[in-house]
Amino acid sequence: MNTPTITQTQGNEELTIIQNIRVEDIRESFPKGKAEVVAIVSGIGLDGAPKLDIRSLPFLTKAGELRTPNMDIVNWTQFASKYVNIEFWELDGDLDFNYLVRGLVDSIGDIRELVAPGAIKPGTPAAEAEQLMAIVTARSKAAVSVITKLSEAVLKTMGSGSWLKDDHDYLDTFYTIERGEYYRDRLGANRNVRMTLKVQ
Repeated sequence: MNTPTITQTQGNEELTIIQNIRVEDIRESFPKGKAEVVAIVSGIGLDGAPKLDIRSLPFLTKAGELRTPNMDIVNWTQFASKYVNIEFWELDGDLDFNYLVRGLVDSIGDIRELVAPGAIKPGTPAAEAEQLMAIVTARSKAAVSVITKLSEAVLKTMGSGSWLKDDHDYLDTFYTIERGEYYRDRLGANRNVRMTLKVQ
């Protein structure tokens, strides 16, 4: 099982960058202090297992303000899929990201069987598994279906909670962000976050 990692930017990697971003409702009550917003990037890892990258967004502290971080949000060299989802959450209290990954696996099972039934068996060499995953995830219909299931599993595992309680607050989801694509002023599915994404 993959452990979530914080992506480290290196010059030779293909990245998707947040050029600008605005959150309309940050869903953090005043007495709690500053918001703690994270982005959960979900996709298919190079080994065919669910892959999460957790990115902290410390500059998102107030609602309605346009921020221009020029920060990398997706490191595509870590994903076999040509699509990922990006979900935004405001965290309250501690979150065990290992628990989140376990919940993801419990919710959708072995993702390799979803995209390539019987193709990748236990003991398949990593290079061969990566090659097979690259082939099957390039088929957009299968890839989009699996990536959507991943996002649903994250939502189910995290739970939305109430902003009046000490729960994690769901902000928004950007489904099927495609590798190499430029998105100008894209509005999330929850119509709460708007951002422009560029490629580097």
